[in-house]
Amino acid sequence: MNYYNAAPPKNTGDLNYFTLSLIMQGIAINDANQVNESLLLYLDFYKRVLIPAEDYWDTDEEFIADAAVALANLAQYRGIEITAEHDLMPPQLIR
Repeated sequence: MNYYNAAPPKNTGDLNYFTLSLIMQGIAINDANQVNESLLLYLDFYKRVLIPAEDYWDTDEEFIADAAVALANLAQYRGIEITAEHDLMPPQLIR
């Protein structure tokens, strides 16, 4: 993570991996603030970059960021309160 913090990624694949890694790191160290901020960072990236780049138009992926939902559920299972709200991560899917 220190490598990425020193030189944030610039291409789509690396940025996707970086944002997901931030969420997973927050879960691993039980840091609710990092998890929630990283979820919002990932969801913004997903909406701005991944949907158009991967041509997710008219698919389920246009409306739900499944990786974010899965990681939010994992965080919640580990006792981390999910406060991040985004239209791509419906609260009904976070249990």
